[in-house]
Amino acid sequence: EHGVDVPGLLSAVVLSMLPIFIVYLFARRALVQGLMGVGGK
Repeated sequence: EHGVDVPGLLSAVVLSMLPIFIVYLFARRALVQGLMGVGGK
């Protein structure tokens, strides 16, 4: 009756984290390239 829908909850968490993770990957790549550009000068 008061059971937790684990697969539904897990899928909701994964779907909500996915866009944040993709943005993080692009931001990290841009940050690393920016730091390497500054360090190379």
